[in-house]
This record gives sequence, structure tokens and C-alpha cells, in this order.
Amino acid sequence: MNTNSDYQQVLDTFKEHLLASGVPEQETGFILGRILRKIVEEVAEHIKNTVGEDVINTQQAEIARLFQEKAGQTIDSYRMQVVEKLLAEYEAA
Repeated sequence: MNTNSDYQQVLDTFKEHLLASGVPEQETGFILGRILRKIVEEVAEHIKNTVGEDVINTQQAEIARLFQEKAGQTIDSYRMQVVEKLLAEYEAA
């Protein structure tokens, strides 16, 4: 199962890759900021679409349970998929 530390480790590795390839630190920060914003937006939208807008105002644990029940995966595992997809898109660009 993926955890927040897995997610952070992937982003840290990507940051190190950017810095090692000569991308300035400030630009690296901006790139990671844009990627993080996209991750949050995509995960939030997918959660809303999966569990339904009427459920969004319930407790976080209930949202996580309903998401896993309806999507067949955890929010953490979905977030990791989004991270990997966005980083691959960035590297391909």
C-alpha cells in the first residue's frame, strides 16, 4: 500500500533529478509547486466524482472508506498514480 512517505519520496527523487540536471533551485520549486497543485486538484476531483458531491461534507475517514469501496483502491494509491502520471508528462515535455 502506498503511503504519504512513498508519495513524498517520489517527489523528493524528482526534485533531486531536476537539480542534478541543472535546473535552478527556484525554478525547481516552482515546477514542484505546479505539480503539487495539479495532484491536489486531480485527486480532489476524482474523489468527488467517485463518492459523490453529497458525501464530500462527511468526515475524512468516511470519505476514504467510501472512495476505497467505490473505486477499489485507496486515496493514497490513486494519489501515487497521479504523481507518477504528472511526473512522466513533465519529463516527456
